[in-house]
Amino acid sequence: MKVLNAGFGIISRARKFLYWRHCEISYHKSYFRAFGYKNAILLSLLRLSADTEKHNVLWGRIIGRLLHGKTFVIKIKTEKGYIKVAYPNFGQFKHLHIIISDQFLIREYEADSEYIPQEGEVVIDVGAHTGLYSLKASKYVGNTGTVVPIEPHYQSYQLLLTNIALNTATNIKPLRTGLHDKEDCLNLYITSLAPGASTILEQHARYVKKIGHSTVGVVKIPVTTLDKLIFEILKLESVDLLKMDVEGAELAILHGARQTLSKGIVKKWVIEVHTDVNQVEDITKLLKHHGYKISRIFNELWNRTSARKAIVYAKRRY
Repeated sequence: MKVLNAGFGIISRARKFLYWRHCEISYHKSYFRAFGYKNAILLSLLRLSADTEKHNVLWGRIIGRLLHGKTFVIKIKTEKGYIKVAYPNFGQFKHLHIIISDQFLIREYEADSEYIPQEGEVVIDVGAHTGLYSLKASKYVGNTGTVVPIEPHYQSYQLLLTNIALNTATNIKPLRTGLHDKEDCLNLYITSLAPGASTILEQHARYVKKIGHSTVGVVKIPVTTLDKLIFEILKLESVDLLKMDVEGAELAILHGARQTLSKGIVKKWVIEVHTDVNQVEDITKLLKHHGYKISRIFNELWNRTSARKAIVYAKRRY
């Protein structure tokens, strides 16, 4: 079937108007391609969904009508080539369009260009979900680099493995576990929003419920510390970049990374802070105490939505 660029005619004009008028976020040269007219329409809607939470819900419903609960693969073009992503539009994964917009349109973990992974680097992706960031990082670091996605949620981890296989990404080494301040077995609260919004903190699960997404299940998961992960499991002497999106557990994970922090093992951190649980100041204070410089705090986008989060960019001073 013919490959079509997403975005054309009335849909293209509507997309450009809404996207630039309300969202004011550049495309950063990323765009989508898909097979068939339904997919072309879908990807135009994915771009629209980068606006606000209200629009995300609306476009999510439209996408659901288009796909009728099917799974298909979309191709996303980045500066380093195409990435294939499995898109299952059923169950909790029906909100995956939000994550795709965050990663490839907003590029929330690349707001500072200094934090884009480079050739040959070692990258750890804590809270990898279905692996979208890991797939991008895999392209950036190339065959001489390594990406280690960490994901405790079973269904998300299975989709992560699918995406790795789709892209024959041999430089991605996934690991299914959770992280916290000590080794334990904790509850993982599964929310109706998406598997990526699952959390080990009941406080955060209550907040997610408050904004309209209830807890649909609770499962036990093993957790370890970042220190043990880096020094004993992965046996790494240096990590070039660590991205963290752990739905409120970020401060606890840093408390379990005392050796990692004190020895400056991680050169750069990109940490999504969920401010219904943690304060940005607590995260930045801890990083500064261990010799890190805060380069940027990216939170302007979410001031327009009910999402309470910011992204901290920090790098080692020496």
